[in-house]
Amino acid sequence: MKYLLIIISALLLIQPASADDEYGRYRAIVLNEGGQANSSGSVVPRVFIIDSKEGHMWTLDQKTKLHNIKGEFSLGTVLTYQGKVRPGKKMGDIVEQAATW
Repeated sequence: MKYLLIIISALLLIQPASADDEYGRYRAIVLNEGGQANSSGSVVPRVFIIDSKEGHMWTLDQKTKLHNIKGEFSLGTVLTYQGKVRPGKKMGDIVEQAATW
């Protein structure tokens, strides 16, 4: 029995852990906004979410001012799709460049 536990423990230690197992597919990063020179940042931070497998990105804003059906303001949560990350061939590659006029 003791040897069986040792063998199982050794097999668990040998198996490599992938990044998906350790962190999960979706990663959330809190973006604390700085505010102006004489004021503090936003009380409710924005959250940046990235899909580490497919490269999709979103931002989550809470307590955002929204218009309801009657045209009145209300507060709500907004999830905005930001696009998809595309990999380059090497570090520092410009993947897409916007025209500047």
